[in-house]
Amino acid sequence: MKRIFGSTFLYAAIIISGIGIGYALPRIPGWLKPGHVAGNYSAYYPDEKTRVILYSTSWCGYCAKTRAYLAAHNIRYDERDIEKSPAAARQFAELGGGGVPVVLIGGRKIRGHVPAEFDAALKQVPTARLD
Repeated sequence: MKRIFGSTFLYAAIIISGIGIGYALPRIPGWLKPGHVAGNYSAYYPDEKTRVILYSTSWCGYCAKTRAYLAAHNIRYDERDIEKSPAAARQFAELGGGGVPVVLIGGRKIRGHVPAEFDAALKQVPTARLD
């Protein structure tokens, strides 16, 4: 009986390990990439004071979280709704499209609501704060 239990446990451990490796292996490159794309985004900023741009929609929950984050950290930003503004939609497409939110902070493009990336980018752009 112990031998059957031991063998069953060993086979279950092997199967679970295989599933875990099969899940993790294709995702490793994505985990190792930085959460932003560095570039020259100066053409998207309307003036010298604006250093943060948020491409969003009115219904997006992550956009709402990003708005709340920026407000809580007293960050001056320019929001562009890609469904209401054709110009914003065109710029969003130029930036690679995909999902919202897309946040430009200085020389970084950040996809999604990623507070750690926002913090790192804002350290590079101290003039983004209103205080």
